[in-house]
Amino acid sequence: MRSDIISWNPINTRTSALNACIYIKPTLEVLEFFNRCPNHKAVVKIEGTGSCYDGQNVFAMIEKSSDIPSFRENFYNSTGLYVIVLNVLWYGFPLKNGYVEYQEGIVNNIIDYVSKCDKGNMNEINKKAVKIDEKIEKYEEEDTGLKEEYEEEDKGLKEEYEEEDTGLKEEYEEEDTGLKEEYEEEDKGLKEEYEEEDTGLKEEYRHRNNRKSFDKTILLVASLALILIFVISLNTSSNNN
Repeated sequence: MRSDIISWNPINTRTSALNACIYIKPTLEVLEFFNRCPNHKAVVKIEGTGSCYDGQNVFAMIEKSSDIPSFRENFYNSTGLYVIVLNVLWYGFPLKNGYVEYQEGIVNNIIDYVSKCDKGNMNEINKKAVKIDEKIEKYEEEDTGLKEEYEEEDKGLKEEYEEEDTGLKEEYEEEDTGLKEEYEEEDKGLKEEYEEEDTGLKEEYRHRNNRKSFDKTILLVASLALILIFVISLNTSSNNN
């Protein structure tokens, strides 16, 4: 089974070198072969190019031209071409496009081998799954026991905490009541002391104000007396003259 090569191109496979890729238009038979290829990978042989690409069985990756080398849905819809990326370096365009042969036997052998491996792996996986289930059941039993033990301990700690908290609250309330009473007594004593001091200061202030008023009155009377004496002296002197 083979397909004519429509064109050749280099492609960047994210390595330090370019790989060769070809464009083909597959038949239904070829598409069925592609669908059987594991992970879209196959073994192919290039012939009829008259170049170094001929005569080698090479691994290849098969994709729609809408996905490789970039997203080109319109290109694929209009052409129906597929891209086969060859696991060989790019040596330039060949003299002729040639054709590609699909190594069905090799691919079928690979598929059979993978299937056997998968079957063996499934048996191993099933055995491991049973062991895992047993471990999970054992863990769930242990976890249930630990949960019950934890809940009992947690309940005991909560009750102990509540009792301690109640005792601390009562002790705090008693201390707070005592401090309030002590504060009120001290505050009452300070108020009485302040009122006594304030009353004394007020009386002293009044006494000083009264003394000042009395002194002012005496000074005024003395001044008036002196003025009167001076006036009398002036009159007596005038009469003698």
